[in-house]
Amino acid sequence: SDLARTHLGYLSQLALNNKDFHEWHDHDGNGRGSHSYIASAASFLGVVINGYFGIEFDNNSLRISPRLGNQNGLIRLELPGQNRFIRMKYSWSPKSVSISTRGNLHNSYTLRSLLPKEFDPEDVSVDNEKVEWRIEIINQDKYLVIESVPLKSIITISSR
Repeated sequence: SDLARTHLGYLSQLALNNKDFHEWHDHDGNGRGSHSYIASAASFLGVVINGYFGIEFDNNSLRISPRLGNQNGLIRLELPGQNRFIRMKYSWSPKSVSISTRGNLHNSYTLRSLLPKEFDPEDVSVDNEKVEWRIEIINQDKYLVIESVPLKSIITISSR
């Protein structure tokens, strides 16, 4: 996940430096090909929404897998044609992670949150009520998983 975040930062910087999303970049980082290339912009947006913030949904389920680690973040996605939205705020400190969500996509979701390095969870609560949770290890990354989280809630993960 660290490598992915580094690459996302690099791509963001390319777009800022070139003042546009280009079709491709040369070895020096200069934008080439079509200017305002919608496929590049859409791909970048998908990486931010699905990869970095980890929001994925369909008609039957919602999964939130933030990969922010030790970075704070806020996202609000709107589906205006359906009058639906989701908002997630991720806050990190050396002793706790807080994830607040609200919206009207589904009533509940599965959380699978990347934990910051050296973060060892001790207590996990949803709206100040302790909940069952588990740890998943994928390569060098450690995720905390909670099933059936109410969409309008605040999750607090405390570290030892």
